[in-house]
Amino acid sequence: MTSTTASTGLDAASPVALVLPGAGYTAQAPVLAWSVALLAERGWHVQVVSWTIDDAAEGDPEAFVTAEARSALDAARASGATGPAHVVAKSLGTWCLPWALREGLPGAWLTPLTTEPAVRAALDAAGPEHLAVGGDVDAWWRPEGLGGSGLELVTVPGADHGLRRPGDWRASLDLQRGVLERVDAWAGRSA
Repeated sequence: MTSTTASTGLDAASPVALVLPGAGYTAQAPVLAWSVALLAERGWHVQVVSWTIDDAAEGDPEAFVTAEARSALDAARASGATGPAHVVAKSLGTWCLPWALREGLPGAWLTPLTTEPAVRAALDAAGPEHLAVGGDVDAWWRPEGLGGSGLELVTVPGADHGLRRPGDWRASLDLQRGVLERVDAWAGRSA
């Protein structure tokens, strides 16, 4: 794991965001990069994780992602950040959902792997302090029956797993702007 801080010079009590990427979707990819930027502009301490997926990670993604999330939180705390912790995760990163719920950490879950039973069960138990966003042409996004606990659940028409509209970059920009507005609104409620 590599964990970097995107915000410096903050009040120690600023909210903390643990940003967890996907398997092939790093924090430099559009939806996460702009999420990092908007959280930093809001004055959050942003702890960005990058990782290399090995056989052990593939064999037990929940344990791998949870360990990485814990390490990122430890790194944020070691840097002096004492504010409430949150998670912003994309795809593979959403495997830490069960841990986040146990720890009481609100999250913005971007393209969560709803076809994985542990992720799905955690999402179904997530309350209104959580946001889940997926595209209706994403094979891993199956929101039917989720949200019984008040989770904010957003399905983006025409969006794939990258939250893009295949073959239409302009429409992709428009729909990603809508996703980022949702993340910004979530951050406003969560701070």
